[in-house]
Amino acid sequence: MKMGHAIARDIDSKLAADVAGFTQTVGTLGTALADVDVIRSNQYLDDADAPADDRFLILSPAEKANKIGLDRWSNALYVGNPKPAVTGSLGDMYGMNLFVTTNLVKPAGGQANNFAFQREALALIVQRSPKMHLFYDIDFFTWKLASEVIFGHQMMRPTFGVYARGIG
Repeated sequence: MKMGHAIARDIDSKLAADVAGFTQTVGTLGTALADVDVIRSNQYLDDADAPADDRFLILSPAEKANKIGLDRWSNALYVGNPKPAVTGSLGDMYGMNLFVTTNLVKPAGGQANNFAFQREALALIVQRSPKMHLFYDIDFFTWKLASEVIFGHQMMRPTFGVYARGIG
């Protein structure tokens, strides 16, 4: 279980580092994203002719905590779904699916590189799914377990992503 988590985290880290290649920027590092920043992110994606479907906003846990405290992001009357008011889940906002991760690039304490993007902005190819190897190490007289995966990633459409500086 821990190996699979480590591999997934490594892949996520590589993709999170690609955010630096996005052509548009909103927000200020160390300051929570405002609604106007999220709306502007969506506008930048519209300006780039990014398809309206498969849009995502990736936030740090600190940004999530900030947003849950705002009626606009958590009240069922605004969101149209009673679940966010009960669970604290963000769901989607302004046509973007919201996800929270601790695996964002953090330039300094209290800062995070959140980002908004359309699916075509980044490419991930997993050539070989994780493969496990069990072997005996004669030097240490013990069995060892190793895992390997072959993957690649690339920024495909930098205009389909927005670097959203905020809190972390």
